[in-house]
Amino acid sequence: MAAERRAIEAEAKVTMLEEKLKAAEKKAALSEGYRRAAAVAQACDWPIVWRLCPAEDLAVGKAALANQYTADSGVFWAARIGLLAALGAALGAAIAVGRALWLRIVAPFQGEIEEARQMIATAKEQAERWRIAERQAQRSAQQAAEEAAATRDELEALAAQKIDLEADLAAARAELKRARDDLDALRGGFL
Repeated sequence: MAAERRAIEAEAKVTMLEEKLKAAEKKAALSEGYRRAAAVAQACDWPIVWRLCPAEDLAVGKAALANQYTADSGVFWAARIGLLAALGAALGAAIAVGRALWLRIVAPFQGEIEEARQMIATAKEQAERWRIAERQAQRSAQQAAEEAAATRDELEALAAQKIDLEADLAAARAELKRARDDLDALRGGFL
């Protein structure tokens, strides 16, 4: 039936779109993994972090690290805190840059994923409508088959009734012929 064929085609389309969605999500996950790996590698790349830190903070921090055994304790810890704050700011900047790059790379895939999801939802709705139409067609066919069976039974009953009526009619005609014969015999006797 046409409805069944359309339902099969819709299910095949749904399967294809789901595979496409899985591939897009896998590609996006790989991009996310690459982004995280790049962010970690960049955060661990100290020369890059040194370049991102403000020059004055680096000067104080490096001086404190170089003279940590001779410098005044308060100045040393203040310098170390300043260095850690500078490194934290640099790490935040690196993460922000990585996030911006990640959004730029993954955003097109997110649009494709959303489009694929919408297409899958539309295809599923279409397939469901075709399934409903197929079930209705099957019910109509079953009802027609039941009506045809009932009609055949009725016709068979009418045919049997006709045979019985024809037999009764033949018997009545034979009885009528005997009655006429008897009547003719009686008339002949009177004459």
